[in-house]
Amino acid sequence: QTVRRPGQAPFTMPAWPVRVDGKPPRLAPSPGLGAHTEAVLGEWLSLDAEAIASDPDARKWSARRSFQAAYILQSAGELERAADAYERSARLFPTAEAHTFLGWTYSYMGRYDEAMEQFRRVAGESPDLPSVHYWMSLLHLTCSEYQEAIEEATKEVVTDNYDDGAKLDQAFVYSCAGEREEATRVLEEVLANPLPPGWWGGGGSGALTARR
Repeated sequence: QTVRRPGQAPFTMPAWPVRVDGKPPRLAPSPGLGAHTEAVLGEWLSLDAEAIASDPDARKWSARRSFQAAYILQSAGELERAADAYERSARLFPTAEAHTFLGWTYSYMGRYDEAMEQFRRVAGESPDLPSVHYWMSLLHLTCSEYQEAIEEATKEVVTDNYDDGAKLDQAFVYSCAGEREEATRVLEEVLANPLPPGWWGGGGSGALTARR
């Protein structure tokens, strides 16, 4: 028998020895995430699903549970199911975190346009968030869009108040884009600044210089 589950490839059972009245029972796919939410709330718990859906706290709680499930699925390599769960989390209670993780999952699946759409949404709603520009720059690098990668890396530096960590990211992007002189220039800027004690295990720029 072939089992078909929404969002997944059909799976054909190689054998099914169990018989009922001389015939193999028909197999049904497991439900998708949240497929029976209304039935569970209404029939089992006698709760009003519409009232819960309109309650921000309940939606936030449900979104968090979906996010946690998505993270576990992503860690297990179940990317299709993880994407479904992240999408549900983002629908219930949109957050930069949910859209960012959804973007990562899309990128791991090779769905780069959809990943970029998620990152751009986060950048539009949280323009002062440096990390989203970093991830966008890496995605542009993956797609060999070097100028766009450099632009996003520069935005990361600006939004992160010219932090040395952001500058190192920028130097990496320059290097990957073949702009070695620019990468060297940025690294020299970082070396010119005294580093805080303990950063990279040293007590100043000498620790970084020793790793050149």
